[in-house]
Amino acid sequence: MVHKRVLVVGGTGHFGRLLTDDLRRYTDCELVVADRHVVDLGNPASIESALSGVAVAICAAGPFQALPVTLAEMCLCRGIHYIDLADDRSFVRKIRSLVPGEGDNLPAVCTGWSTVPALSGLLARIGTAGLDPIDAIYIHMATGNRLPKKTATVAFCLHVLAGMAMAVVLRHGLETNPDFHDRLNFLVNHSVLWTFAWLTWTAAALAILYFYAAFASAHEAGQVSKPVLRGAVLLTVAAIGPDLAAQAIEIGVLPAMANRILNANTGAELFLSFHRAAVMMSGYVANGLYSLSALILAWSTRNAYPVWVYGAGLAVGCFGLILSAAALMDSANGMFWSNVLLVPSILFWLAGVALV
Repeated sequence: MVHKRVLVVGGTGHFGRLLTDDLRRYTDCELVVADRHVVDLGNPASIESALSGVAVAICAAGPFQALPVTLAEMCLCRGIHYIDLADDRSFVRKIRSLVPGEGDNLPAVCTGWSTVPALSGLLARIGTAGLDPIDAIYIHMATGNRLPKKTATVAFCLHVLAGMAMAVVLRHGLETNPDFHDRLNFLVNHSVLWTFAWLTWTAAALAILYFYAAFASAHEAGQVSKPVLRGAVLLTVAAIGPDLAAQAIEIGVLPAMANRILNANTGAELFLSFHRAAVMMSGYVANGLYSLSALILAWSTRNAYPVWVYGAGLAVGCFGLILSAAALMDSANGMFWSNVLLVPSILFWLAGVALV
């Protein structure tokens, strides 16, 4: 049996992944999935190559406001059925204008098959059946909570706050402050500020788990292995425990121990031992697991994003592992400089996912 070849351009995007998942589940077609970086919709030669042997071409590569109609034109010339998920009136009008009024054996041209105008128009027709003449219909749409764009935005904002807390507050009470006595005084005299700063990192840790879970869920409909994505999320879940435990030591134990050292001049070694344990739990164990998760997620979904986005994700994993190595070696300079590189990489990756 010969299976018809179906090309989905933009098949790695959110709607494209949902579409290709249904095509795999409910049809026996030969599916060809290509993102907008593989098939250049402004380059006829690129489109010509992609249409070889194709029976149906589907365009899910929005936004459609500035998209050329070259794919539809070439499908009409070659007798290939065409479908798009366009949500822009101007684009839909351009596609409709391409279809001749008369002609035999013309391919099917189905445009505007998106939430707007296709589903919205259908719902409006159903909702207004039997009513008096309608003067106007207002449509409001909101993105779903499972999209990684929302969670990436939340994680981005919290990591900006946490990065500022590290640069402005926490550095005074960590090993980056070479004056041990000054470090102790800061913990005692600014315990509320110290606690708040660490809580921003607690929020950032929970936000990155939220983001990783939403990111993995959004890409499960594509060609990425579900066990791989879920395994990356489980690594992050495993990291949360030691990370929060380390922050509990920093917040609930070290300020009291610093006060005891300053008042009784005893307990310095115990203080350093507890802090070292916190560094190992957070900087080595938890950060190492977060970093492995980032590497897996960024690499597994590299075909869904531009190079600069998944490259930033890979950088998060690499710099995170460097930070883990620095924590293991108890290198204050190593931890400082790896953080200098790590935090901007995280922000760059989150911004890319949120914007692309």
